[in-house]
Amino acid sequence: MTMIHSSKTEGGVVRMREMNGGAVIPADGELVLKPGGDHIMLTGVRTPLRPGEHFPMTLHFKSSGRRTIDVAVLAPDASGPVPKPR
Repeated sequence: MTMIHSSKTEGGVVRMREMNGGAVIPADGELVLKPGGDHIMLTGVRTPLRPGEHFPMTLHFKSSGRRTIDVAVLAPDASGPVPKPR
């Protein structure tokens, strides 16, 4: 299962909350997903995700329908550009 979450630091504590109903992306705007900010949380993953792997994820948009993206699994300490799938 996936959920879109927002993270916010309050009093030195990071709190996450589910964005019920999804996220609002303005026309010609963008939503940046990143650790410590808005992100998609995966739950109930049955096999371990290993750095270097890729998997498809289908996002559902209210106005433009479904879009399937490629998700790259990165190491927790990764930085820099995301490697392209082989």
